[in-house]
Amino acid sequence: MLLNQKKFDDEQEVLSALIFNPNKIYEYNITSDLFDNENNKVIFKAMTDARRDGQDPINLIPKELGNYYSMLLDGAFTATNFCSHYERLLDGAQNRKIEKHIQDWQNGLIDLETLLTVIRETMSKAPSTDTVIDPESIVHGLIRPDDILECPGFIPLCQNLQISKGSFNLIGATSGIGKSSFAINLFSGFVENRNYFPIYFNLEMSEKVIQKRVTAIRTDIPIRNLKDPNNRNQITECWKRLQDLGFMNSQIQTGSKSINDIRSAIAKAAYTNPGRHVVAFIDLLSHITGFGSKTEREQLSEISKSLLAITKDFDCSIFLLQQLNRQAYGNPKAGQDTFKGSGQTVEDSDNALILSDLSKEHGHESDLYHYFKISVSKARNGTLHTIFAIRVKMDTQKYDLIRWHDLPDWVNEKGARN
Repeated sequence: MLLNQKKFDDEQEVLSALIFNPNKIYEYNITSDLFDNENNKVIFKAMTDARRDGQDPINLIPKELGNYYSMLLDGAFTATNFCSHYERLLDGAQNRKIEKHIQDWQNGLIDLETLLTVIRETMSKAPSTDTVIDPESIVHGLIRPDDILECPGFIPLCQNLQISKGSFNLIGATSGIGKSSFAINLFSGFVENRNYFPIYFNLEMSEKVIQKRVTAIRTDIPIRNLKDPNNRNQITECWKRLQDLGFMNSQIQTGSKSINDIRSAIAKAAYTNPGRHVVAFIDLLSHITGFGSKTEREQLSEISKSLLAITKDFDCSIFLLQQLNRQAYGNPKAGQDTFKGSGQTVEDSDNALILSDLSKEHGHESDLYHYFKISVSKARNGTLHTIFAIRVKMDTQKYDLIRWHDLPDWVNEKGARN
């Protein structure tokens, strides 16, 4: 591909300035990577070789060049001119480096974390500007559509946040708000998509309770009716419908689990379900066992690092449920720092989803519906966004994404959206 004229001119200008003042090569730590044009690379190498051998690079310019030679001797290339040309070339060199690593990532040669690290390191060497660019914003939009998780009922959420396969995600809320119900809705959605194998680890509810919740969500039959023994025929029909949806191609594990138990279960699911992406829900972080006398901080760090390693080792996605601190209750700006024991898990995660029950917070509770919002923090940069509104049908605990203008009037009156 031919180098455009402006870029070529920049390279020539920088070379000319370096010939006149070769100390800038070391002052700016300039390498041949700065140049795209092969001839210019050769000239730069000749200059550095001459400098290394104790010669003046300006002797490389034949005196027969007349005006050009005189212009160099007269110092026509000022520091200001040099900096403007150099910074444009540096931008180009950084972009080429980033593009190469993006290609390596897309070809599976490096993982996403390595890509982000390279981008951060590359951009940290950039000249100071008034614009701060977040590395994740470069990657945002590069994730291929087929890498985004497809959870029926929540596809807009996954697409908007670019929740990708292999991601490590947090779901946070204060006690009793509905973390488990939201996670079971996501689990139920993945059940419907045969390209996935969802696993739900729950350390409090029994398998039958979770099955009934999924049944209520999938069939719109109130949970209380599923508990009534007089409805056996209806429940049997429900299970038949769920089996048709592929519900049996999923797994629910209950009771205390250690990290090794979770790893083994995910490894087995990945091995026995080739071609299907494993999505694991871990409910709840504080109930993971096997840490002996380690402090809470040490436990959180080990859990976080271990779960992150599992996503990479088995190319699976994980949703970890975690409590928020009490001060997060009713706080519309509750973010990463309100995760209980926050630190390592938030730092290692790709997305932190925070649930708020608007109806409860603003005194509009109802037996029919509650209205929630999901605030999302891209965990590595800390930016908090209110992305989606949710309507919860209370008798089935079914969560439906809705548009903001479909929320009740009191939401805007109370400023609950903010």
